[in-house]
Amino acid sequence: MPELWTVVHRVKSGLRRGPAAGAGPLDAALGVLDPEAPPAPVVSDVALGRAREHLAGLLGPAGLAAVEEVRRADGSPILTPYRLVLAADRLTTAGVEGRETVTKALSGASLALSTYLVAMLATGQGPRAVEQLAAAVASHAKDAKWLHRHLGVLTGLAGPATFVDDDGAPLRLRQLSPTTCGPTCAILTRVLLDPAYALWLTSGEHLQPERSGDGLPFEQRFRSQQHAVHEALTRKALGPVPWPRALGSPPWALAAFLNRFPNLTGAHYGWVPVDGSDPVHLRRCLDAVLRGVTAGVPVPVYVGRHVDRHVVLAFSARDDAVVVYDPAAGAVLDVPLADWETGHVGIAGWDHLESVVVPRLLMY
Repeated sequence: MPELWTVVHRVKSGLRRGPAAGAGPLDAALGVLDPEAPPAPVVSDVALGRAREHLAGLLGPAGLAAVEEVRRADGSPILTPYRLVLAADRLTTAGVEGRETVTKALSGASLALSTYLVAMLATGQGPRAVEQLAAAVASHAKDAKWLHRHLGVLTGLAGPATFVDDDGAPLRLRQLSPTTCGPTCAILTRVLLDPAYALWLTSGEHLQPERSGDGLPFEQRFRSQQHAVHEALTRKALGPVPWPRALGSPPWALAAFLNRFPNLTGAHYGWVPVDGSDPVHLRRCLDAVLRGVTAGVPVPVYVGRHVDRHVVLAFSARDDAVVVYDPAAGAVLDVPLADWETGHVGIAGWDHLESVVVPRLLMY
């Protein structure tokens, strides 16, 4: 199937060139043309220092340091250095009025809320959206558990991926059908990056005060989003011809869908078929995954078995493992780095890497 996907994609896009014709998605993602060269840093020390200087003007040095230390339950940061640089970059283009709007929204905010407001700034939706998010959660502004549950959603801890609603009901974040793993990973990508979308998905509340909540239960909203994203993702996957939805989501279509939101992700996605027989290629794929998740940019990964394939979402890392969301099980898994290096990841019955939808980050 990876070979078929490669052929279809080249026919669709009119590409007839081989790897030697130019830099591929892996080279672009890693910032190198030489496979033996080390990957470029995610952000430079100069860019990070400049970002901290800008954001310290809003939060104060101590406040910024505290925000950087806010973690998910698994210890991973909500605001990575890359997301901080994105936030500062958006602040510098906001103008005096925009900066005043963000400053007002952050004034008196709790530590948890301040963290999500800076994360909102990093999405590129503008100072007004930061102000609206602060207003939308005002009644829960001091409740860190509520904020993490509704704006952060995934804790990063290995085990069931569950949203607990305000009535205490645990709801698994699981794909609704065998063919919606790709759309579900796209939805969770946005949930992880966009606090406003996470708030709407979990509560039905919009940022705009004139838009009332839909009154639907979370599960119905989550299922409806999977249908909508699957339709949007496959509609033009073969140029004017849609990809059959019964066959799931091809990797180039998932990359193209995510590329509709470059301001949100801070990246441009491409896809790479994985050659499991080439240790160097496998290591470079792992490097691209680690580079993405270290930046706080989720990475969709296709895993396969003899009869079919499945999409999972890498979104964090530890010293010895990549943290993955599996929509089939509705669970978060720690997949050992050693398994990635051999290409045999063993996720819920799918036993080998097939493709990686790699993000090329903005260069700072």
